[in-house]
Amino acid sequence: IKAAVMIKELKQEAQNLSVLFVEDDYGFLSAQKELLESFFAKVEIVSNSEDGLFKYRESGRFDIVIIDLTMQKMNTLALCANIKAQSSSQYILALFANSDTAKLISAIDIGVDSFLLKPVSSAMFFDRLLKISQIINGSLAKEMVGELERTLIKQSRAASMGEMLGVIAHQLKQPLNAINLLALNIKKFSEPSDENINKN
Repeated sequence: IKAAVMIKELKQEAQNLSVLFVEDDYGFLSAQKELLESFFAKVEIVSNSEDGLFKYRESGRFDIVIIDLTMQKMNTLALCANIKAQSSSQYILALFANSDTAKLISAIDIGVDSFLLKPVSSAMFFDRLLKISQIINGSLAKEMVGELERTLIKQSRAASMGEMLGVIAHQLKQPLNAINLLALNIKKFSEPSDENINKN
């Protein structure tokens, strides 16, 4: 029951999110892609760090980047550092093994956000993705609220400016109307042949 609830919640939370998965075991990666696509709106997979960085830069940003730190032939820490340099708020989930203590410490220093010890069970993996998705959606909601507040402030300022301009226009119209009436009275009581008064 708990797993069914978690899967349902993940589908709701992840339906508009994107994932980049960097892993050198292509068979495992392909299987994960198919599984992740049942939850996430966009899933990209790459099997090396260079392609991972290229894909990230090409896309501009992913909501979640998953990187397997246990890949021996790749500089996965450099990939994490490059991604964080491009976007410090990028959420990175790193997979690591017990033997990768030094890499783990370096990844923490780089700013990797979350870690899972390998081998990772499916339940643990999806539970972590659910929590990350909730964090990201919470951040997006805060950004949307912030943007809405900024829009409302702008509208309020524009409304205040409109009211002020209305008051200024009203204040200008009063003496102008008085001058206009005075001019009409002067013209009315002057001689029609007095061109100087008519002109002024």
